[in-house]
Amino acid sequence: MSEEAVAKHAVKEARIREKEYQFRMAGRFIPGTQYLFGTVIDANEEPTEYLSPVRTSRDVWDDVMEDVEAKVKTRQKYASKTLGQQITFQIATKVRAYWDGVEVKKQKAREAEDRRLRALAKSTMKLVVGQWRRAVHVRKSHRRVRGSC
Repeated sequence: MSEEAVAKHAVKEARIREKEYQFRMAGRFIPGTQYLFGTVIDANEEPTEYLSPVRTSRDVWDDVMEDVEAKVKTRQKYASKTLGQQITFQIATKVRAYWDGVEVKKQKAREAEDRRLRALAKSTMKLVVGQWRRAVHVRKSHRRVRGSC
């Protein structure tokens, strides 16, 4: 490395160590995070693993989290049964939908047949009424003809 590169690296390292020192003095340094700064204060000091602080108080969210964890454990315990029930429900729903569709088609066919029969009855009725009117008209004209003689 050139002297200029070594000097830049030294300045950078000095800034990092100064920042670490300021954190230590302010009580904001988290033990076990020395590797972030790349330094160890004492050469004899072993790097310690960071342990998050243990809470001593409880609040509502602790209860909520316990309930969520219990629910997850219960779901995992009965996951296969629940999944089987879901699949069975889906299959039953599809089978029911198929047979409902078949029933709807049958109902539509019945309604179409009823409409066809009604139209046929109506046209038959019109023919019968027309023939009846002719018969009545012929009879009236036949009476007139007989009575005038």
